[in-house]
Amino acid sequence: MLDPVLRLLARLRLPGAAAALLRLVVALRPSHARALTELQAIALARGDGAQAIALGERLVALDPDHRGALRNLAVLHLRAGDLDAALAPFARVDALDGAPPGATRLLADADMDPAAAARGEPYVAALDDVLVDTDYWFVGNGERLYAREVHGRTVANHPAVRGRVSPDGRRVIVTWAAPARTIEAPCVLLGGDDNYSHWITRNLIKLSLVEARPELAALPLVVHEDLRAYQREYLALLGIDETRLLRVPRPAVVAFRRLYVPTQLRNHPCMRGGIDWLRVRLARCMHPGEPRDLVYVSRRESPVRKLLNDAELAAALKRLGFRIIVPGTMSVAAQIAAFSRARVVVAAHGAGLANLVYSRPGARVVEIASAIIAHMDDFRVIARVMGQHVTTLVSDDLGPAGAADEHPMHRHYRCDVAAVLATVRRELAAAGAA
Repeated sequence: MLDPVLRLLARLRLPGAAAALLRLVVALRPSHARALTELQAIALARGDGAQAIALGERLVALDPDHRGALRNLAVLHLRAGDLDAALAPFARVDALDGAPPGATRLLADADMDPAAAARGEPYVAALDDVLVDTDYWFVGNGERLYAREVHGRTVANHPAVRGRVSPDGRRVIVTWAAPARTIEAPCVLLGGDDNYSHWITRNLIKLSLVEARPELAALPLVVHEDLRAYQREYLALLGIDETRLLRVPRPAVVAFRRLYVPTQLRNHPCMRGGIDWLRVRLARCMHPGEPRDLVYVSRRESPVRKLLNDAELAAALKRLGFRIIVPGTMSVAAQIAAFSRARVVVAAHGAGLANLVYSRPGARVVEIASAIIAHMDDFRVIARVMGQHVTTLVSDDLGPAGAADEHPMHRHYRCDVAAVLATVRRELAAAGAA
């Protein structure tokens, strides 16, 4: 009888009458779960979070193993900023889903060495008895989570967190999987990333911090077990022998008795030091003379963020004397050589632009980006750090939408070829190449 009356009151737009009826039902039958649930929805619609939480507590008391009621209560506590209260219902849901005891933890997102971090210094931390997530490369112990300094990926997006983050972003609830391995011997965390750019800026250049510590020189470097070809080439070029690599599975959790963790240098104030270290170590791959080439970096082989009129732009730039390169089809050594010879670089926003770390100070860069990704400034940061002049041209001429599950930032787009050419001509004149 309750449902048709509630539907009628809803059609008549009488939420007050509906709430009064539901309170009467609950007074007569305190265990009426449907009435409690409807009252909770009304409380949420009114913005009464405290009442919604109180009703959620009553629903959980009626059925302590009801996943929906537990999740709703946990989320309400989370929205209120009370992660301590949210922990128990989240942990109960995880336990019902098969998580081992103690797997769900409330951790503070912290710096490994707060004093050094406050001074803006990169460093290598020595951590004991920690767990490492090999997908996002965050490191945690019983109380703290180290994410921003270690790899910089957004922890809230990780399946082990699933958005369970305090409103201020300082604390997270993590559900750790059982460790796939326990490593007893001391190791250094290098980590990994499937993105060519991030591999350079989040991983490789922090080796400069490791190399500055002679006592770490012989320790194993922790990396993914499925390194890509360009990652293996980079390590070989840097003189890092395969036997030094400790390969770990992913996605997985690995336990370490002692782990040395260098801070990542991507977009860090001391990023230039890591880049200079990389340039010195790979100097034999770089062009020793004056950079004279005009280079267009094409993404035509990429499955995402493709420039739909790439062929038209490439043909126009070729007539101006540009050399067309496709980094995804080149060896690492060839990419280093090409960018070190370039005095003007034109490129659609993409991982290949990380090779600007090998271009000379004073190089002129024209970056082409869609409006969706224009906020991503990684390559502008590299250019500024390197003393290069960068101009970004933003296009809102997007191609057709992809599949429903495609990330918006992967959308293809077109550039205004005439506008690009006008900008390129100004850069050529500035570079003395007109």
